[in-house]
Amino acid sequence: VFSVLNAVLLRPLPYEDPDRLVSLWTVNTVQDLPDGSSWENARDWLERGSSLEEIALVLRPEFTGATVTSFGEPERIHVGLVSAGFFELLGVRPVAGRFFGPSDLDTDARLAVIDEGLWQDRFARDPAALGSALTIDGQEVTIVGVAPHDLTIPRAETAVWRLLDVRTPADADRRHWDAYWVIGRLGPGVDAALAREDLTRVAAELELVHPETNRDRGVSVTPLLDEVVGAELPTLLWTLMASMVLVLLIGATNVAQLLLSRGIDRRRELAVRASLGATRARIGRQLAFEGGLLSVASCVAGVLLAIFGLRAFVALVPTGVPRIEGTSVDPAVLLASVLVAGLVAPLVGLLPVLSASRSEVADALRGGG
Repeated sequence: VFSVLNAVLLRPLPYEDPDRLVSLWTVNTVQDLPDGSSWENARDWLERGSSLEEIALVLRPEFTGATVTSFGEPERIHVGLVSAGFFELLGVRPVAGRFFGPSDLDTDARLAVIDEGLWQDRFARDPAALGSALTIDGQEVTIVGVAPHDLTIPRAETAVWRLLDVRTPADADRRHWDAYWVIGRLGPGVDAALAREDLTRVAAELELVHPETNRDRGVSVTPLLDEVVGAELPTLLWTLMASMVLVLLIGATNVAQLLLSRGIDRRRELAVRASLGATRARIGRQLAFEGGLLSVASCVAGVLLAIFGLRAFVALVPTGVPRIEGTSVDPAVLLASVLVAGLVAPLVGLLPVLSASRSEVADALRGGG
């Protein structure tokens, strides 16, 4: 369970300085509903505000399904249409080839970047795939690069990215065209709260300058990780984790009770040890070591169970959970397991120690030979 929590919520996004990446949406201030943004409004957020260092635009994912006919049977894929600075803003590096950029806007070439998974499945990682053509919705595009598989924007299933020219005349008629999701990089020392305050001021200015398109239009600023994960998933995962901790505590308490019962059966043994000169501290160390050894053994068994059972566990998770494919038993999970074992060991070891320390040696020896 902690492996899933770590992969989905705790692990940072695989981009450069991910804490400075934010998601920007236009908000209807009357209904408090998020919506897409126009290029003109996004550009004004960048130029009129002081919190954003750069921005990139992504055509809203619901508009970008496509059909590829280059592999025999037609196949539906998801194509991410992104602005020229998209890859640079995220700070990702190509696995092979190159990414398109602003200089490609001035050419007539139709360029595409493919996902590493598509490169593996359809081209067997052949470098000759670079420069070859894909037919998407009847239009040929040229593959210029391969993106790493952990690039999950705009969607985890995105297989191809194409260059989107967002440059339009700066007229009011285009401001209402809310087709874009805006991703921004905050300036040094700026957090999401400061950016929200800054861009709310910009949105109020735009409402005065362009009332016909920007009336009752604000802006929302959220960390990109929150956008990727969603609003409800963190609550569900933390609730699941809390329930697992309760199960762990119940199990540890049951083991401690069993050890208490075993300690009662060992009263004569411990009394003999005490009569031969063993101090309470030494007996306590012995019993604590036994409990700690039990915790270590259970920790090893639990980690092995997680390694072999994690794939089946992930398969039971409902589809659509973001970043679930990155779930693994990594060093962070192993460290958490060791810490849990270290916390549980006193519970299963010290309770019998405290109980045994109250036993009187004479009383324990009086009942037998």
